[in-house]
Amino acid sequence: MAAFNWRSVPHEGVDYSVYSLTEDPAAPLICVLAEEATGEILARALAETNIHLAMIGGTDWYRDLTPWPAPSPFAGEDGYPGGADAYLTRLTQGIVPAIEQALDLTPAWRGLCGYSLAGLFALYAPYHTDSFLRIGSVSGSLWYDDFVEYVQREPLMALPVKAYFSLGEQEGAGRNPVISQVEARSQAAEQHLRHLGTQTLFELNPGNHFVDIVPRMEKALRWLVL
Repeated sequence: MAAFNWRSVPHEGVDYSVYSLTEDPAAPLICVLAEEATGEILARALAETNIHLAMIGGTDWYRDLTPWPAPSPFAGEDGYPGGADAYLTRLTQGIVPAIEQALDLTPAWRGLCGYSLAGLFALYAPYHTDSFLRIGSVSGSLWYDDFVEYVQREPLMALPVKAYFSLGEQEGAGRNPVISQVEARSQAAEQHLRHLGTQTLFELNPGNHFVDIVPRMEKALRWLVL
């Protein structure tokens, strides 16, 4: 069984789990926007990668991870309030520094990876911070209103070195006219970053949005690290 060091880092009433797969304080720090339940599974799967893996939960999913107010494409669901800017400030000026200070880390680089709306947030982040140089948008909600146009129009604060995109091959199936655009819009975002000079990868996986979430995250993280 793979070994790792686990630490819980408290910050503003939330405990963040960090899995150190190496003793090197300068090893990369990858922040995964997900709850603790997936942390140990990912840590064991990635034990040979020599990284520090921080599980960043405790978010208000619809508020903290959406970039601006927008309607929901799902019938009967409230619109999204768009609080990503405030949460990104909290992440980069509070949560990440607290983790690095508690573990005495000086990472060579940082990554940010998330699933669904967290994948949307991961791609939004480098437009407003230079903290994360590798990003993973796994089944990212890139159907979000005006998001790909924003990606193509606005300047990046830091061009990612690597950016990973993936979807389930059935995610665009169905009659929802907004969600049906997710594959084309994800590919457009990936191609834009590749044109700017980022090393990118876009992958399709079997199934819909809710299949093999943790294995898909593992694939993303492995590609970003190697």
